[in-house]
Amino acid sequence: SQGVNPALAREALEELYATRDPKTLKQLFDLVLNPPPLERFRAEEVLSAIGDRKGDVYDPLLDMLKKEVKGASPYGLFTISQVLAWIDPERALGDVEAILDKSEPPSLRQAAVVGAGYADTTKAVDFAFRQLRTKELGEAAVSSVRRLLGADQGSFHSPSEAQRAKLKEYGLPLLKEALDSPEVAEANKTELRNCFLHLIEEQPPQVDLKKFRKLLLNRKDEGYHGMG
Repeated sequence: SQGVNPALAREALEELYATRDPKTLKQLFDLVLNPPPLERFRAEEVLSAIGDRKGDVYDPLLDMLKKEVKGASPYGLFTISQVLAWIDPERALGDVEAILDKSEPPSLRQAAVVGAGYADTTKAVDFAFRQLRTKELGEAAVSSVRRLLGADQGSFHSPSEAQRAKLKEYGLPLLKEALDSPEVAEANKTELRNCFLHLIEEQPPQVDLKKFRKLLLNRKDEGYHGMG
């Protein structure tokens, strides 16, 4: 909250991590759906920081997501889905797949797909590009792709630079393939091009300087064309 001493806030966070007080956790779940007016406190940050222990955070949030529990925030379900992906990426992707396999409401399916973009794994990249080809979830999948490949940098919970680079390298061929696919809506292609123009532009050929120098110094090499 506003004006809280950082040291005291960290001490409180460490205490919650250790005690896992059910009453405090329940209050945090409620604050995800009904955030305070001042954005200096974000319940999702606290939940992400303490993680899950034997389902004490993950299970109640998943239940809230499936029941589409409403709150003051119009983005509550999206936030819940994001927290699930942050604290247990592998499990969250499995749960999202299960949600999509059932005849769940479109709003729940869309929130689940957007949230999957916060898993920050190559499996999440594969999942997002598969959903990009569906009519119902294509737009949600664009948000997921944007987050995974680094177009959306606003999240407090971001992967390391090395992991982000890995996701970009992995996702680039899938991105180019999606842009050529008739299954992807043109509006979604346009947004992806605008977001990732720097990635999809043809890269200049890389010169192997060591090999080039060796070639210049070796006059017997068939490729040598230096002055003689």
